[in-house]
Amino acid sequence: MCWNCKEKSKIHMGLKSGVVKTYDPKTNKFEEPIPIPGLDDEKDGSLYSLQKMDESFVSGMDMGKVVSWSPEQESFETISCGESLTSMATLPESSRIATGGKETPMKVWDLNKTDKPVFIAKNVRPDWKQLRVPVWVTNICFVDNSPTKILTTSGYSHIRIYDLNSRQRRPVLETTFDEYPITTASMVDRAPNMLYVANTHGSMASFDIRNIKNVYRGYKGSFGSVRHILNHPSLPYLFSCGLDRYLRVHNENDGTLAHKVHLKSQLNCLLVTETALAKKSDEEVVEDAKCSDKTEDAKDEESVWSDMQKVDDSDEEVDIQKSKKRRLKK
Repeated sequence: MCWNCKEKSKIHMGLKSGVVKTYDPKTNKFEEPIPIPGLDDEKDGSLYSLQKMDESFVSGMDMGKVVSWSPEQESFETISCGESLTSMATLPESSRIATGGKETPMKVWDLNKTDKPVFIAKNVRPDWKQLRVPVWVTNICFVDNSPTKILTTSGYSHIRIYDLNSRQRRPVLETTFDEYPITTASMVDRAPNMLYVANTHGSMASFDIRNIKNVYRGYKGSFGSVRHILNHPSLPYLFSCGLDRYLRVHNENDGTLAHKVHLKSQLNCLLVTETALAKKSDEEVVEDAKCSDKTEDAKDEESVWSDMQKVDDSDEEVDIQKSKKRRLKK
């Protein structure tokens, strides 16, 4: 899912079937769907990522194929980045994209010269047992919109930073976050040194890449897998959504939960506008407090039932038979 332009007037949504739908919020209608050219359902798989670069789209398929195309032109370009694609990032200012996947290293491509990648990351050295470290790139970010500094996260809880100007192809900085797969990451222009990540167990945290070894701040409140996080372009707010069906808004400065909305379905993607957040009225604050009290009461009731000892039916039958025999003796 992506915006159509810098004005953010329309929303483009990519479906797994290889079709792009456009939604206009002003008219509250969908435009006619556009099929992605040059796709084969059996070989290319389903659509995994959709990005907009100027007037053209960049579509990434989960089997490793990337298609750069424009609805106004019949011609298109394809890139084979490997056998798997689980992450893709674009940098329109320099016409570069970065791709990565499961057992597919991070690669940087120039859309003007797609015959070979500009950079191919090298796997890290073996661990202390001298075993190969598996590759699973889950997110890619261009640090401070620089075409030479790239940050990646992995499904094995790693965070790595690459510098294309250095002589090595291995990461120049590396750390870990928790012990579960990192599902999403976000960086924002107003704070180019801050990185925000979340994983499959609902843990969210921020890192300062100048001191990436330590967690800068944690954000609580999420349950289950967090699928997407984004920062507000101008205000210190962090938006997140996931499989627990809640859209949450955290304050970046102190980590408090500013807003929470239940959206009834499992969420996997979100977009953020530049408008300010609406303040809650006194009635809404009271209703939120009542809802939180109800959830706490429900949790307490569940804990009471879970702490009760289980009684087997066989034990009850034995006790009943013993009591009957006593009565007959009397």
